[in-house]
Amino acid sequence: MAELDAGTVAPGLVPVVTLADGDRVEQDQEILLSAGSGVQPPAPVSSRRPGLVRGGDGEPRPVPRPGRAAFLPLPAAALGSGPGAAVADRVAVLVGHGHAPGGGRVPGGGARQVAGQAGVDGPQAGDLAGPAVPTRAAVALGGWRDYRLGRRDGWMSRVVVIGATGHIGTYLVPRLVRGGHEVIAMSRGTRDPYQASPQWGSVTRVAVDRDEEDREGTFGARIAALRPDVVIDLICFTAASARQLADALRPSRPLLIHCGTIWVHGPALRVPVTEDEPRTAYGEYGTGKAEIEALLRRETLAGGVPAVVLHPGHISGPGWPVITPAGNLDPAIWTQLATGRPLALPDHGLGVLHHVHADDVAQAFERAMSRPAAIGASFHVVAEQAMTLRGLAAGVAGWFGREPVLEFTDWAEFERQVGPEHAETTRQHTGRSITASIDRARAVLGYAPRYSSLDALHEALAWLVANGQADVGGQGF
Repeated sequence: MAELDAGTVAPGLVPVVTLADGDRVEQDQEILLSAGSGVQPPAPVSSRRPGLVRGGDGEPRPVPRPGRAAFLPLPAAALGSGPGAAVADRVAVLVGHGHAPGGGRVPGGGARQVAGQAGVDGPQAGDLAGPAVPTRAAVALGGWRDYRLGRRDGWMSRVVVIGATGHIGTYLVPRLVRGGHEVIAMSRGTRDPYQASPQWGSVTRVAVDRDEEDREGTFGARIAALRPDVVIDLICFTAASARQLADALRPSRPLLIHCGTIWVHGPALRVPVTEDEPRTAYGEYGTGKAEIEALLRRETLAGGVPAVVLHPGHISGPGWPVITPAGNLDPAIWTQLATGRPLALPDHGLGVLHHVHADDVAQAFERAMSRPAAIGASFHVVAEQAMTLRGLAAGVAGWFGREPVLEFTDWAEFERQVGPEHAETTRQHTGRSITASIDRARAVLGYAPRYSSLDALHEALAWLVANGQADVGGQGF
């Protein structure tokens, strides 16, 4: 998608989104701003006929090249008047290749005001109201500092990473430093990242107890006081915590990128599961993340803090125990597969797991910082393919030159063999059996996972063996 230059528009306008993110259109997305002080419901586009949008004369016109609509609300508080601005009840922002729907090229690459009447769906017939005065998209999007163009224009953005030394932050923080960003890494300060990296020497480390400061009502204000351009929140688990942070960030409107989970989905009805599926989360963790996702979407729609939500799968990599081919954290699973001992699996081993390497998750967070089209949307971040338990077992056994010896059992026998705790963990994973689509992440973020599920598990197991946390019978692999 081409870079968006937003035209100057009249103040006091409230965003109305005309397309759901990911909707297929022919080159241009229109995002309308409607006069008023409250958030308006989404208005339909002027023409939903494939390949047609309305031109300045109100007539449908073909648009030459296909594209994918992107969710990009423009917060009203960021909009201002300027030379050539005209009061318009509707403003169409065209995200595409800089062509006006009527066929002419819009100065500045794609944004012009369209005069119309309030309360009427879609852009109205009429001339374009006044010459376009292009500004950076970052100005239009909540008054952000222009972090997207920082490296090219010699400006460095300030990124606050909350939970910076965990699974994702271990890989994300060095990426951000290499990308030229100023990074403030916030964590409890009780341990170092899982992997050492020289880039951590360029990072400002801040120790913070989020739970305690949330209880005191000070955490959000503490983050806002750092004056970030981007906030990456990797450890938010309740809507109350997310609300406190959003309230504190609203005056300055940095980009907020939240770490969700594929567990916002319950048991799959269709596969692969897309981000548009109704949320059917269950359990404290999944429901909490679903509530946060809904809260941040409302926040963005209301013209508040612009937010992006990324939903990782089962995060894997060197440095910590990972979900095994039995769907739990039992280290004995690795031994059984490496040495040819029988491995019990429930449900014929057909439960599904969708792993992802932590560095691939970090890749997605880094990319989300420079994709305005991602704002207001959610994205699955997983390996290219999910795998069944029996498929993972076969892959791991194959590293040791073996076929897995599998015993398919009922749940009672499985629990007897592995114990109640490991059995329940398996049940939580296979009961959902989520195969998550990454089509949207590919199209909007440019996400390209480097690791398959088995690649991620291979790195994890190598570390576990080297650090005495898994026994593979002394075999190399």
